[in-house]
Amino acid sequence: FYKVDTSFNFTIKNENSILLHNEEGKDSILTELGKSIKLSFGDVIFTPGNSYSNSIGREFKVIVKPVDVMARSLKTRINVSKAEERAKVLQMSIQDANSQKAIDILDDLIDQHKKDAIEDKNKVSENTLNFIEGRLKVIKADLDKLESAFASYKSSNSLTDIASESNIFLENITESTKKVSDVNTQLNLVDYIIDYLKTHQENSDLIPSNLGISAPAIENLINNYNELVLTRNRLINNGATLKNPSIVNLDAQIENLRGNLGASLSNTKKSLEITISDMEKEAQSLKSRIKSLPRQSLRLEAMKRKKQIVENLYLYLLQKREETAIQKSITVSNSKVLDYAYSSGSPVSPKKKIIYLIAFLLGLAIPVIILYIRDLLDVKVHTKKDIDSISVPFIGEIPEIKEKKYLVADEKNTNVSEAFRLLRTNINFLIKNKKDKGNTILVTSTINKEGKTFIALNLAASIALTGKKVLLLGLDLRVPKINKYLGLDSTIGVTNYLVDPDFDVLSAIIKSSRVEGLEVLPSGEIPPNPAEMLMREGVKELFEMLKEKYDYIVVDTAPVGMVSDTLLISEYADMTIYSVRANYLDKRMLNIADILHKEERLPEMGIVLNGTNYKRGYGYGYGYGYGYGYGYGYGKEEKKPWWKKIF
Repeated sequence: FYKVDTSFNFTIKNENSILLHNEEGKDSILTELGKSIKLSFGDVIFTPGNSYSNSIGREFKVIVKPVDVMARSLKTRINVSKAEERAKVLQMSIQDANSQKAIDILDDLIDQHKKDAIEDKNKVSENTLNFIEGRLKVIKADLDKLESAFASYKSSNSLTDIASESNIFLENITESTKKVSDVNTQLNLVDYIIDYLKTHQENSDLIPSNLGISAPAIENLINNYNELVLTRNRLINNGATLKNPSIVNLDAQIENLRGNLGASLSNTKKSLEITISDMEKEAQSLKSRIKSLPRQSLRLEAMKRKKQIVENLYLYLLQKREETAIQKSITVSNSKVLDYAYSSGSPVSPKKKIIYLIAFLLGLAIPVIILYIRDLLDVKVHTKKDIDSISVPFIGEIPEIKEKKYLVADEKNTNVSEAFRLLRTNINFLIKNKKDKGNTILVTSTINKEGKTFIALNLAASIALTGKKVLLLGLDLRVPKINKYLGLDSTIGVTNYLVDPDFDVLSAIIKSSRVEGLEVLPSGEIPPNPAEMLMREGVKELFEMLKEKYDYIVVDTAPVGMVSDTLLISEYADMTIYSVRANYLDKRMLNIADILHKEERLPEMGIVLNGTNYKRGYGYGYGYGYGYGYGYGYGKEEKKPWWKKIF
């Protein structure tokens, strides 16, 4: 057989012919369907399938695997099991894309098994016949010598029949002799097997069986021994080495059986020898009673008895030779096929219902898994629930707006303006109002872009709408945004006053043209040393002056997670609004706000969640809009695509 993969290409020319190609791709052989064609690896026959007509003109490549590779593949695919637990019926099955191919494989395997069984049986019979033929030749020669000696002695001594007076004794002796002859035959057979074992020490040698040994245990041992030898020889012939685990195991079993067989033969031989000894004693007793018979007659009778023993053994072996020859001629397997291979008629794989069920379950599970993984990997703050883990009080949520607007608190009937009104109300419950001085509210955050300036601006506007006099004070000296949000061109402000105490800071205050009662004091030019600037004595004087003039001072400050500016002015404030932007701030950074609150480094802290999804509801279980249904577009609700509703 070939040892490596081989291949060939072919093209379907028309309804009746196939064109084979050689390795160079040139046209080589044109053959007809159903006609056998000889190739380097064997004969090939092309038969049309269901899609043959649709494949006319197409080229295909066939890869032919080595026989041993395919045998190993089939070995793993063929399943053999008992039909029932105690039944002697075996079931064989195999799965293949081609049902006819699977049927042919099983049928051929069964036929080969039957042939192997017959061949194994014939090997045992052949070995037994050879053994019997050898023994017959030896015994025939012995018998010829005995007959010649018997005739010669009788003739030379002119002996006739034994005297009638000795008939009774002779009959008894004859019967005893027959028994001894039978036992001697068994003893000779045992000796033959013992000698055979001594001269055939290889584990591949079969032992002659069915010789007629009267001990069933020995016959069973011989049969079991031969079965193991046949199995071992078959594995060796199929390529197994002497170090193969199966061969090693079989050798061990064969050696064990050989030892058991030798022991059984020795015991049987001893038993037969004892029996013969007893019989000879009985015969000796009879002989002593016929001493009066003529000496020549006694010797002639002894020769006759010996010849009879050899004749019986010879006839016995002739009978066994005929029985073995008949058994060898019978070519019937020891197994019977109840049902030849057949197809179930319907595909066993793939199972559509199971696949549909798995697909359905995966369709349910995959989104859940994706959402679960996304939730595990998501470290951003999204809802009030994410803030509940820290000690800072929660005082409100500000919904996200889509349009680029900065001042929205003065608008009516929008979810954002309602959110600032609710925040304003919540602040009134927390802040300690002073009759003689204004209330100062710091607005800060952890990092940039969390909407603190947006909250400060709109909170100030919302408070001003209640008739209070409110100042929006810009003290984020690093990244000021108030001017940008309000569209102011002024470059003077707080820094001018801190640099020059003689500067009239009130002249830098700008009145809002949109919200009555709201005034703005910008931060001014960005200084090179913001922290040192806020530590000057002028900051305290500025707050004292402004508290005398305004009811509320809303201060836009720098992020506390990045710089210490806000902490430097915290002593002048009555309350701190801590802005946390949803979907932006890392949850782990909430720890900064928690530490500041526990250490009381900022006065009356309260967290505001900025940029939330208004549809989830805001503030203490209520929902913005109060039933009016306002959306991000201020009256126009945005419709999300289906995938955004999931993710």
